[in-house]
Amino acid sequence: AWTTEDVWHTAEASLHMTNGVITDSILVGLSHLNSGQYFGLDLETGNVLWRGNPRQAENASILSVGENIVSLQDDAVLLILEASRTGFSIKHQYDVAESATWTQPTVSGNRIFIKDISNHLGYQLPPLDNPIKTGNHCRQFFFSTMETQKATNMLNFS
Repeated sequence: AWTTEDVWHTAEASLHMTNGVITDSILVGLSHLNSGQYFGLDLETGNVLWRGNPRQAENASILSVGENIVSLQDDAVLLILEASRTGFSIKHQYDVAESATWTQPTVSGNRIFIKDISNHLGYQLPPLDNPIKTGNHCRQFFFSTMETQKATNMLNFS
C-alpha cells in the first residue's frame, strides 16, 4: 500500500491549472495567486525564495529546456526565462499565436510546436543563450489546421 508524508506545506504559492519545473533545487512555476505570478520555491524547505510581478498570466505551460525555462502563457506569449535562487529574468519574449494557447508546447532542438484554438504552429527559435534584443524573433515555419488537414488527407492517415 502507498503512503505519503508531508515534508513541507506552503500557502504562499500554488500550482493551480499550470505545471512547474525544477532547476537548481528550485521549483519554478506560475501561481494563480495575485492573478498569475511566477515564483521560485526551495524544494528542501518549501520557502518561497522569490516572486515575480502580479498579473503575468492566467495559465502557463512550463518546460525546462537545457538551462532555460520555456513558458507558453495562455495569452499566446512565449517566454524564455532564466531562473536562479534570487529571481528570474526574461531572456526572450515572443507573440506566437492569434488566439489562446492552452496546450503544452513541444520542443525539438531549436524548434517549438504550439497549438492555439484553431492552428498548429511551428517556430524556429534563435539561439537561447543570447539576451533579448530588438528585432530578435522566432520564425514561423509551418502550418495551420487547414494545411494539417490537407497533409493528413494527402497522406491518408486512417
